[in-house]
Amino acid sequence: MSEVPVTALDLRLQQRLENARVALDRGNPDYTINICLELLQVAPGCLVVRKLLRAAQFRLYRGKNKYVAKCLNAVLTVPFLIEGFLVIKNNPKKAMTAAEKVLSGDPTHIPALKLLCKAASALDFGETAVFAMAGVYERRKDDETALLLGNAYVQAGSSSEAMALAESLIRRRPHDGRVRELMKNASVIESINAGNWDADGVSYRGKLKDEATAVSLEQSAKTVASREMTERLVQEAIERVGGEPNNLNHYREIIRGYESLNNFDLALEWIGKARQLPVGQNDAELLRQESVFKMAKLEEIVSERRKNGGSKEELGALEAELISLRIKEAKILVEKYPTEGGYRFDLGKLYFAENSIDAAIQQFQSSQKNPSLRIASLVFLGACFKQKELYDLAVQQFETAKSELSVMDEQKKEVIYELALCYESMSNAKAAGEEYKLIYAADIGFRDVAEKVNQLYSKP
Repeated sequence: MSEVPVTALDLRLQQRLENARVALDRGNPDYTINICLELLQVAPGCLVVRKLLRAAQFRLYRGKNKYVAKCLNAVLTVPFLIEGFLVIKNNPKKAMTAAEKVLSGDPTHIPALKLLCKAASALDFGETAVFAMAGVYERRKDDETALLLGNAYVQAGSSSEAMALAESLIRRRPHDGRVRELMKNASVIESINAGNWDADGVSYRGKLKDEATAVSLEQSAKTVASREMTERLVQEAIERVGGEPNNLNHYREIIRGYESLNNFDLALEWIGKARQLPVGQNDAELLRQESVFKMAKLEEIVSERRKNGGSKEELGALEAELISLRIKEAKILVEKYPTEGGYRFDLGKLYFAENSIDAAIQQFQSSQKNPSLRIASLVFLGACFKQKELYDLAVQQFETAKSELSVMDEQKKEVIYELALCYESMSNAKAAGEEYKLIYAADIGFRDVAEKVNQLYSKP
């Protein structure tokens, strides 16, 4: 796979991106985030979309109480983050989605940015990997982060940036083999760029080096379908329905058109008509779209009230209604497809986020039977029991997940850290210390594990 410019996107997707830009300009970051996340499902390598998403995430984040947001994010996102690390090898695209879900709550979340970088690298999205790791480096300017950023620059073909970091590191760590390797690789890329060694005669990713120019070219070259054109296409599809009333494709075109026009009321009206057809009654995509549009409508209302100074009580009621709607729609999918573990897992995550812990436990106990969801479900179960302060039960889940993860990578470190926290809550300092030392031996820079271990050894 490779990264793609905006101009390579389908015209309908370009229109949606423009809608997302306009929504952000009008102070509706929630809608922008939803649209960008959907676009990245189709085009995960479009960096322009991801940058717009990050701008919206920061816009929303700046309006929150940072301390409360970070504390809440720390509680709710660990299982989502572990889920991302679990799938990164076989499904890096899904791992990128998991990272962005965490970043939508806190765009400064370092483990999520690292997950995004690692997944982007696996897909050969060099510029995206740099974008993610640069976000880490802005907040943690240590040598380890500099080394990771330098390697990301090498993958992206940005030799001058990689060389600058390598030269800075080599002065402090002249005997570090990884730093020397970075210096060597940066030199090779610099030679390739200088010699135009690429097969097509163009320097390695030379066109992408000047990001401002690249974005400008994309914006000036793009051809966005006008509102009038979209409305005309919708009308033509409506006329075709008159001639072929049982052709579901015509309904889909109408629904897509109204979605592009942000007319969710009419989109939902035509979804209702499509679902009345025999062929549409059990259509999973129509059911999914219905849920998405209902929530998008309510999210627009919430964002508008927040922008125009709605009362705390009104916003609280609307947000509660939105959570309730999300759960209601997820329950419909579970009831319709009761053996599909993925729907139960998604419903469990919604219950968990709403702090309906007992309901979440029930769903995760079912979803763990799905082999692909087993470890992620165990982690969520551990988090649920931890929330209920049933630490012995939480330990069982985290211990099982730990035993089934063979490699000491990021997700296993997260699991062990949560396990150690449970032992601490049980006043079992010895067991907690043993778990912290496992992480310390593999990664001294992980969270505050160095401080935890130092405290352990400083006690008489």
